[in-house]
Amino acid sequence: MVEKKTKNILKRMSIENINISCRSLNKIVSINPICSSFTILTNIESYNSLIELICESSKFFNDYSWDVITYQILNKLSSNKNKIQNDGINYSQWYVNICQLIGKLSKLYTESFQLSPILKFIDNNLMINDFNIIYILKELIDSMTGIKSNNNLTIKQILRLNSGQSLRELVYFAINDNREYNFRSSNKLLKTLIENNLLNELIIILCQMNYKLIEIEDEKPLKFINERIDDINSLIHNLIIIIIMNLKSDEFEERIYSVNELVNSFNIEIQWVFEIWRKNLLVKFYDSDIYTPIRETFQEKVDFEKMNVEFFSIFWTLSLYDIDFNDISYSTEEEDLNLQIKGVQLKLRRVEDLNEKEVKSLEDQYSKLNSIVKYIKIDKETHETNYN
Repeated sequence: MVEKKTKNILKRMSIENINISCRSLNKIVSINPICSSFTILTNIESYNSLIELICESSKFFNDYSWDVITYQILNKLSSNKNKIQNDGINYSQWYVNICQLIGKLSKLYTESFQLSPILKFIDNNLMINDFNIIYILKELIDSMTGIKSNNNLTIKQILRLNSGQSLRELVYFAINDNREYNFRSSNKLLKTLIENNLLNELIIILCQMNYKLIEIEDEKPLKFINERIDDINSLIHNLIIIIIMNLKSDEFEERIYSVNELVNSFNIEIQWVFEIWRKNLLVKFYDSDIYTPIRETFQEKVDFEKMNVEFFSIFWTLSLYDIDFNDISYSTEEEDLNLQIKGVQLKLRRVEDLNEKEVKSLEDQYSKLNSIVKYIKIDKETHETNYN
């Protein structure tokens, strides 16, 4: 009976009747959350159009309903259904839909959605080398942080990302990176990882998974290996960004494994160790002698008889921002931005030809571009001073 009623509501559910449908669905979920939530998730597996509607309806769920939904999600993820399509490369649609639902619920309902069991499930499955589980983590990080992958950037965008804040924001704006608007959910994700002692563990597992993927290259299609390695590298990079954005220096040193532990206890690759610790090491680089501890830490990994320790330290501690400055780049970007602003102004003058959504989009673009161009000169001077 409950299953049939739930199905009927889901069939009729649409944007037009969302308020009525939400109340009806909430009533059933409150009465019998186990059966109704199973039916909801089963339908979502087949119809991704339901994801947004269910997310909207979920705001009325009580605490017990949230517990049950988390339980049912974990049941679905633990089932024997194939997460990969027959081509051996792409994820199955049911799995993609459930992962997207997790991502959206975790972002919209940071306090209600049971994030800890999901993260523990991810961690446990990564421990047994279930490479397909990384897609759940990818959806969680993408949704909760707003950070976009940097795998497909142009050379110009890469240079911008390693310039001042104004030029970095220009790239974020172009690729729809919304990290600055997702601080609350991003901080919730990091806090949950720390509370469950999963932060260091996840970083270590992900860093070591690249080795494990290479070990099975004869068993899986090459495209599968390449895509998973790209996904893992993006996840590591984004996790590090979350840490740097949300942890102050003293808390960072308290929460994150030391350089020595990462290198000698967990065999983490040099590039990841320095990406994690670069900001903190850079302070020590100017305040004290870091050559001796770096030599001691990396002596089993690097032959310092052939590699000068000072060069090694400088090479890995400094970022592209520290070693590259292009005056022309800032000037060119400022000119381009002013032209874009003028273009947006011209479009806004013909407001009678635009619908409400287009006007709002142009106004947001105008505001954003103006806020960026205002700081270009300051960022240029700061960058030049840092470089010199």
